[in-house]
Amino acid sequence: MSTLRLLGMIFPGLFLMLSAFSACATCSFYRGTAPMIWDNINIGTVYAQRDTPVGSIIYSTVLPATFSGEWLTCGSGELISATMFRDAVSGFSHIYDTGIPGVGIKAYYQTSGTFDNPPRTGINSSSGGTVSALGLGSGVKIELYKTGPISSGNIEPGLYFQKTYGELEVVRGSIVGGQVIQVACSLRNQNINVALPDVLGIDFTGPGATPGETSFTVDLDCDAGARINVSLSGSKSAETSDTSILALSGAGTAGVARGVGIQLLYGNTPLKINNNIVLKTSTGGQEFPADAFTARYFQTRDKVTAGSANSTATLNITYQ
Repeated sequence: MSTLRLLGMIFPGLFLMLSAFSACATCSFYRGTAPMIWDNINIGTVYAQRDTPVGSIIYSTVLPATFSGEWLTCGSGELISATMFRDAVSGFSHIYDTGIPGVGIKAYYQTSGTFDNPPRTGINSSSGGTVSALGLGSGVKIELYKTGPISSGNIEPGLYFQKTYGELEVVRGSIVGGQVIQVACSLRNQNINVALPDVLGIDFTGPGATPGETSFTVDLDCDAGARINVSLSGSKSAETSDTSILALSGAGTAGVARGVGIQLLYGNTPLKINNNIVLKTSTGGQEFPADAFTARYFQTRDKVTAGSANSTATLNITYQ
């Protein structure tokens, strides 16, 4: 490199001639092919969980290639640039600003590399002839990342990425819309095991008896203003018309108790299966006091037969 710089100083005419020669190298599209342009990218609405770890992908999509095979006719020595027209997010590689605090974007063609700022560059080393589009055969992938605390908002529209061979634009992507909404609540315990006590037959005094009450806690933390709803999913007991009674696992088989189901309550209110209940509007913070929920046995027949009494249900907690 030092020799070339020295020649440039002594023979400026030669240096300029070489530069001009390089600039004359051009590319054109091969036999009617065209640039791959996505000018109407709409990300849509992306919901991000509040407790998603920083660095996680919260959205991805693939912009499919419009063709493959021979794509360009070039000379040699063209500057190849893959450019991202957004500012880099500090602390992350190849991830760029979207206009939403805490959300970054990465764009890359899946077989060849990323769009970057400053541009990722190279020199076309072919000695004339055609350039294949195989490097873009799988299209361009767009990913959104959580880069910090998210503030819900809209993605800034505009030109995001571009690839050029010399002065010929061959790839372009512009985003026209999209928003990221951070979900207002986080649930700390996704799986809860409630151990009901063993009970004696004499504790079942008749249909509707509810021995073995056991309280449990659901750790839900929400932003102020979140509207919280709850519903119960599970298999209803066939031994009663009460839609709040869960069937026992393996009901009707050997070794499983008969004449009994399991009931869940919030406060003193039984939760009916597949029935949504509007619980509250959050004031922010921990939503349910300790032991706000209860599980208990529920006698469904005149006589209870001894056996195992397990059940599985899903407590669906939704919030807006």
